Amino acid sequence: MRTADSGNKATYRFCPHCGSTMAYIIEGWPGVTAIPVGNFTDLDFPAPKHSVFEDRKHAWIEILGEDVQHVTSTQAAKKPSLELRGEES
Repeated sequence: MRTADSGNKATYRFCPHCGSTMAYIIEGWPGVTAIPVGNFTDLDFPAPKHSVFEDRKHAWIEILGEDVQHVTSTQAAKKPSLELRGEES
């Protein structure tokens, strides 16, 4: 279990064979299980619509796309957006 910037705790589930993160549950988002996109091998998997914590990325990483919502660590720590959770405000 890890504590996020928001103070919410996240419980991670790992692959028993390779140790990769398979899913995680954030206590502040009841009923939501997050699955890292890297777990999917479908080449037609939709591009991301939200990019969070870009201020922590390596300088050589670029987040591309006109439709991508960019969120900083400070914004995400204050309160996860309803839009990110799939809810309307």
